[in-house]
Amino acid sequence: MTKRLDDRSTRHDRFHQKAKKEGFLARAVYKLQEIDEKHRIFDGGHRVLDLGCSPGSWLQYASQTIGERAVIVG
Repeated sequence: MTKRLDDRSTRHDRFHQKAKKEGFLARAVYKLQEIDEKHRIFDGGHRVLDLGCSPGSWLQYASQTIGERAVIVG
């Protein structure tokens, strides 16, 4: 049986709550944040192409991290 995104356990997940509070579309943003902190993949002036960009939290993170210096497409 598959889990639904709106089931009780997901809504009470601390990362789901944190993402909602911080205005991100999905909790997956914290995976990208962890990768970025470890490998510094967003250090400015980059072009970012997000294939399969739904729900968009990774694009939100890239936009906030890089800002206006980069081209972001998704």
